[in-house]
Amino acid sequence: MDSSKLLFPGFAWLGPQTHFRKLHQALWRDAQQPLSADEPPHLAKFISEFPPDGAPAAAAPIRYIDLEKHPLLAATHSVRTVQRDWREKAVFLVRDEYRELLKAALESPPANLLVTGHSRIGKSFACAFLILVLLAAGQPFFYIEHTSIIYHFSTHGVQCGNPTNVWDLDEGEAADQLLRASWLLIDVGQGWEIPPAFLFTDFALCTSPEDGMRYYVKEFKALYWHMRPWSRTEALSVARHYGISDTKEALQRITPSLATFSPSVAPLERPSTFSQSWLQPPTPTSSNQ
Repeated sequence: MDSSKLLFPGFAWLGPQTHFRKLHQALWRDAQQPLSADEPPHLAKFISEFPPDGAPAAAAPIRYIDLEKHPLLAATHSVRTVQRDWREKAVFLVRDEYRELLKAALESPPANLLVTGHSRIGKSFACAFLILVLLAAGQPFFYIEHTSIIYHFSTHGVQCGNPTNVWDLDEGEAADQLLRASWLLIDVGQGWEIPPAFLFTDFALCTSPEDGMRYYVKEFKALYWHMRPWSRTEALSVARHYGISDTKEALQRITPSLATFSPSVAPLERPSTFSQSWLQPPTPTSSNQ
């Protein structure tokens, strides 16, 4: 098929020297089997392990991507910030929760998700990991990191443009069919009205602070996923790698979710991560009360 017919209105193909195009060339594999919660082999080979710190020997290893060895896998601004700040020590922690999030996305019947939690808990990193998984699995998808630009990845390459150009598409056209086969990843925070054409994507996931993106939840009929804090094992393992002391203040450089954490505290309780209920706006209160 003529690739120009697959361009969305006002979009253009990225050149071969751009970061996303290089990432696409390195990871994209046309789908050979259904997407699953396990990383595709072509991505799994980039994931290393180091033993968990402060945990029984039988505990699962902590998985990570070495960004010094694999700089191209720093797919988003958030990951590139870690890469810049930690340089040769930079790692991208592959949390088990990311697999659980992907598993929830693949449940049947499918349901769109709003990934929420307090600031800097790792919502954007979950989105960054999904980018890598979808690329390696050959699943077409949109990625929105800023309200003024959107990227689309497919077997044909990477195209980008302004999201408002995709306000509506002619049903049955090649670009419309591609949109309906694509996932949608949104990591722009709150206060943005998503063009209605994206309602027809195959699956949508949006990250947001606790009270953000209620428009998305309503229009996309999304379920609420609360990201859990880092565990004691995760924090100590990464602290050891970075050579950080185990004081509370030092550990907060890794993750702010450990605001009340100290090594003497038992591992944090895991809250329920997947709620089978709609996120509802708060009930208005009377001004006379």
